[in-house]
Amino acid sequence: MSSDNAAVTPEGRVKALAEKAAVEVNPAVKAIRYVRTGRELLRSAENYYEDGYLESAYLLYIRFLT
Repeated sequence: MSSDNAAVTPEGRVKALAEKAAVEVNPAVKAIRYVRTGRELLRSAENYYEDGYLESAYLLYIRFLT
């Protein structure tokens, strides 16, 4: 995250991260593709979390939940 965000409140940082994690769901894409992508997002998020990259993990968890 950039240094300009250091002055932002924690609530503002979470809101900005949530907006950054926004995902558009395309109904033309088969559900199995979203399932596979979701599994990969979850795996990557867990790795980021274990390595201490909490903001990156948060972004991927939000995308997974979407």
